[in-house]
Amino acid sequence: DGYDEASLQALQEAIGQENGLPLLRSALSEGVPLFVPDTSNDPRIPADAMEARHLGAYIGLPLVRWGEEFGAVAVEFEKRSVSHWSMPAASTCSQACVLLA
Repeated sequence: DGYDEASLQALQEAIGQENGLPLLRSALSEGVPLFVPDTSNDPRIPADAMEARHLGAYIGLPLVRWGEEFGAVAVEFEKRSVSHWSMPAASTCSQACVLLA
């Protein structure tokens, strides 16, 4: 269904913060896809951010071409414990964010 107004505002605020979007920053710094099936078990994201964005599961994909990072794609799921096999099913995704450098 996408972001509600409050969740979208929380995401926009996180984008503007120096340490905002810690899961996406982690995927970028490690240079590999990040899959977090249950964000409540991940210490990188504060509980208040999880609650504000209704963040249950997360996928972060760094975009790299010829060895150079040029952005990232993040997919946020409201439900926790999303299995690897359901990832391609866009209908299960409640929220998506594309962040390009």
